[in-house]
Formats: sequence, structure tokens, C-alpha cells
Amino acid sequence: MNEQDGFGLQYSVRCMHKDYLTANVTVDFAELWIGRSLAKSASAKNWLGNFEGRPKLASEVFEVVRRVAETRRPQAINGLLYELRSFWRYLEAYEKCFEGEEDFARIDSLEKIDTLHGIRWLAPLDKQWDAARPEKYRSIYSILQSSRRAAGLPPLYWPPAKNPDRINRADVPSRKQGITLIKILARRARLLWKRWDDSDGMAKAGRSLLDLSREELFAGEVTEEDLHTTYREIIRITDDPTPDLSKVAKTLGFKLPLPRWWPKKKPGHPRQGRAVNIEDDLLPSLYPTTEDLHCLASLFMARSGWNPTTLFALNCAADEKWFRTYGEDLIWLYSYKERGGSWQDTVSPKDHATHCFQIVRRLLKRTSALRNELRRNSNKCKYPEIAGRTPWLCANNSKSIRVLSSHSLNAMRSFLASVIREHNLGCSNDEVIPMFKPSDFRDVFAEAVHRGGSYSVFLTQIALGHTTSRSTRRYLRSVAWRKESEKDLNNLISNVLRQVEAHRVIDFTVLRATMDGVSVTQEQIDRLEAYRRRRTYSGLGCKTPADPPEWIDPQHPHDGKTFCVQGHRCASCPSAVVFKDSLPQLAKCFAELEWKRANVGDVRWYESTESMDMDVIEATLEQWPAEEVSQALSIWRGKISRGEHHVLINAAGIHS
Repeated sequence: MNEQDGFGLQYSVRCMHKDYLTANVTVDFAELWIGRSLAKSASAKNWLGNFEGRPKLASEVFEVVRRVAETRRPQAINGLLYELRSFWRYLEAYEKCFEGEEDFARIDSLEKIDTLHGIRWLAPLDKQWDAARPEKYRSIYSILQSSRRAAGLPPLYWPPAKNPDRINRADVPSRKQGITLIKILARRARLLWKRWDDSDGMAKAGRSLLDLSREELFAGEVTEEDLHTTYREIIRITDDPTPDLSKVAKTLGFKLPLPRWWPKKKPGHPRQGRAVNIEDDLLPSLYPTTEDLHCLASLFMARSGWNPTTLFALNCAADEKWFRTYGEDLIWLYSYKERGGSWQDTVSPKDHATHCFQIVRRLLKRTSALRNELRRNSNKCKYPEIAGRTPWLCANNSKSIRVLSSHSLNAMRSFLASVIREHNLGCSNDEVIPMFKPSDFRDVFAEAVHRGGSYSVFLTQIALGHTTSRSTRRYLRSVAWRKESEKDLNNLISNVLRQVEAHRVIDFTVLRATMDGVSVTQEQIDRLEAYRRRRTYSGLGCKTPADPPEWIDPQHPHDGKTFCVQGHRCASCPSAVVFKDSLPQLAKCFAELEWKRANVGDVRWYESTESMDMDVIEATLEQWPAEEVSQALSIWRGKISRGEHHVLINAAGIHS
């Protein structure tokens, strides 16, 4: 028995997660005993070199580690091994700082670990080691506590680790860049739908070669369409969704290599003149490829704002497990968010070809034969438990079936990198897209929701599926969001100074439009000024301010230039326009008319036009809720009674 066999047998954790039972995934924790990895060489990426093994401590915590780890996904088990390795390296660095002192004792068991070790892990001495991340710190603390409890030792009293107020996350792409990438991915998705439609058309147009003799095959011209038709017929006969070339040859009655009548790619195709083959032509005409899945999964995340683990947890074993109708034209999709212990949802248009619902629906329809095959022969897929419920399924080749899950993230990153590199080669500098990670889609989505929801944390919390608003606030206090806020602040200051320099005044309407990305032209500013000039004393607008009715303004010259001066009478004028924000000024006019009625004689009041104006204003005020009208009138009545507002007395001046 070699060293690896001995350690691997005793110190490995087998993944018992429901999605990975058949895969028989094991993670070797032997490095905690021997201080070096049996699975990595010293030159492996991210491997920081050997460290000091602690056999006794490793043995004391391993049962708890096994119990905690075995129900996790493989990536999470490896993550726990990384956390323990980091703790081991910290202990080694800690010992070196105090080596040679009188009370120095090697930390080789649970009973040697005390409160000071937790304090120092959070607060390093002179940067001798890296401060523990809160998640890692809490994970190790929990394992140590459970192990000490099992060994009958007193509990540890490590200080709690506080999450930082700001997440040190790399800057994420902007909303504009995210939209550009969505368009690129959507274009690829439409090409996939077209590829399937074209191949279905070819299969309908072709003829089955199973009905032809050997002589007929050599005598006639066999087309690529014929091969598509025949391949699907062989699938039906053999009940094998991915028959390989040997099975096709056996069914057609020829021996390899390919016969002379076998069709070749037509001129203009990248592989023109080469034989049509199963892996590059026939299988992709029926099922998605791995690259197709990377594209569609990325597009789904961009549309929904889901993170990768929620996306891969989508359970499509039955319709009611992943969607419900949401009105006539919308679909509500949902998946379980394991980390938060809650459901994440999104709403998708029902018939949008590149939105979430159609992506999943079309994948399920196209891969149903693969899923049925795995029920009969699970050996064709490494993770059959996942394949049984996920839409992210494809024909890897004629021998195997592949699924996307959390183990696919590195491949998805590589796919996105290649797509972005291809885009950046043919665009100008201002259209270049930075590198995207799958998780970046959620950050871009969060920014768009937060901005579109008028910066409401509550709406953003609902969209992201966070259980508490605290999580959402912390999420938004990332480097990326801070950068966006700083950018907006700089733009605000620049625009304010520009307005002051040019006009000596700050126009808040123009400022808001500029901050919202609207390029304000001089023509628009002129229209705004004209609109403002048409607002009258009554708070109304006027369709013909230079041509009022004669009974409204009897002395108006009607020269096409002079504006009407009877702005207090607008409510009675047929040219007046009432706005939503006209309530305060109309209430002011009504309160003034009430004061006039109480302070002039009845004869004068009823002989004037003001009695009619008051009736019209009273009817106009009924357009607003009674409570708002009452509040506005109360404000103006109070101002008039306290002398804070002077009543306009027709054209005779101001009564004081």
C-alpha cells in the first residue's frame, strides 16, 4: 500500500449531496496530516507550497469535518478544505512569531487552541499572516467548537467576526456594457434557434437512405438533407438518441471507412469538401452543444439577475416545479436559492424567443430524448441526478451526455472571455466590453433595478431575492456601486458648475434631465422657457396666451405679441390648460375669492365676473382628492388670515 492509498482511504470525504451520488466524488483531506497535497504539485496554480501537518489536531476535528462536508457539493467540500488549509498556515505563522519564548507551546491539538488564537487571526501581528475573512473565520470556529464539545473540552470564546461595511469586489461592467453583451448573447441564441429550424427543414426535405439498395446509393446523389432524414430515422429505429458512426454504418449496411457516396459539405461552408459528420453536423442539428448551453445560461442570468447556483438549481422535472402563468403574456419562473434557504423568482415574457421562459422551454423540448435515454442508461452522464431535472443538458458527443452545474463555472468564464474578445476585436474603443464573470450579470442587474426603482432598497431586495434589507444594503455598498455613485456625484458637480458659469442660475429641470442621460438641446430649453412663461397666476397653462377671448381680457391689443394679463381668470377661459400640479395655485385663487366675497358687498360681488370664476374653480378642484383640496385650501386661508399673503384685487392693485 503506497502513501496515497493509505491516506486516501482513511481521510477522504465522499460527497453525499443528492446531485452527486452517482458521480462518487471524493475529496482527500490527508494534507492536513502530512502538510502537503497528494493531488497537487508544488508548481500547481494557487498552491502556496507545503505547510506543517498537524496529525493529532486533524484527527480530532476530522469527524466533524466529515459530517459538515459530506452533504455539500464537491466545490463546497473543496472550499472547506481550503479554509482548513488556511487555518493550518495561520497556526504555522503564529508559532513562528512566538518561537523561542518561555511559554511557547506548539499548537498540535484542540486543547492547545484558546481565545487568543481567534483574536490574533482577526488582527494579525505586523502582517505576519492575512486577517481571516469573516465567512472562513466563522466556519473554522464552528468546527472547533463542535469538535471540542465532542471531546468533552470547554468551549472556545473567540470574538465575533463582523462583516465589513464595504465589499471589496472588483469593479463590474456598467449597465450599458451589460446590455451590449445581452444583445451579443441573444444574437447567438437566435442563431441556435435558426440552426435547429434549418436542420428540421433539411430532415423534412430529405429522403431516408434505409429504403435504398447499395447499388442505388452509388448510382444516385446522396445529399446532406438525406443524411439528416436518415439519422433521425435510425434514432427512431434503434431508440438511441445519439447513435455513433459505427451504429449508423451497421444500420445502413456498409463498413468503415466512409463510402464514396457519403455527402460532403457544400461550397461556402467553412468545412467545404469535407464529409458531413455526426459530431459537428448531425448531433448539433438535434441537440444543444456545450457552447450553446454556456450562451443560454449566461443570457438567462443576465435577464433574471439570478446567481449561478440558483440557475443550476432550476428543477424542471415537472412544469409546476419551475413556472406558473403570470397574466396573459407573462410567466413566473422560480428556483430554490440554497444558500439563502429561500425561493428566487423572475418574470419573463411568454413568447420572447431569447428570454428566460422560451430558453428553458425550448431546451427541455429539444433534450427530452437525452433525458429519456438517461433513465435507461445513466452511465452516459457523469451526473445523472442533475440531468434528470435540469434544462442545462446537451449531447457532449455520440458517447456521452453533459450537464451544466456549479462545476461548469470555469468553462463558462472561458466562454464569456472568448465572446468578449471576439467582440472587442471589431469595435471602437468606446464600445469595448471588459471581461465578464458569470456572477457579474447579477451585479449589473442589481444596478439596473436599483436605478430603475428610483433607488429603492426594498424593490432591489425583492428583485435580488434577499431575505433581509441589510443584505441588500451591504450588497449595494460594493466597490462597483460606490464607483457608480462617485461618478454620478462628479457629473452632478460638473453640471451644476457648468450651469452657473453659463447662465448664473441652476435650472433643476435641466439638471435632472442631464443626470438621467438626456442630452438637452437649446431648442428643448427654449420650449421649456416658453412653457414656463405660459403658466399663469392661477397655476394653469394657456393654449393661446397672445390671443385671449375678448370677455376675458377686453383691453388686449391682439397684436400677436402681447400676452394676456388676466391670469387670475384662467379657470373660466376656454384656452386654459389644467395640470396635475395646478392644485396649490387654484386653491390660492379660490381662497382669495372667498376673502373677496366676505369683504365686498353682495351687489358688487354678484355683478362681477368673480362669482362665476369661483364656481368654475370650485368645479375644477373636484379633479383632485377631497383631502388634498381641503389641505391646500387650509394652507392659503391661514396665510391670508395671518397677513402672509396679500389678495389680488382685480386690476386695481394689491389690498393690504
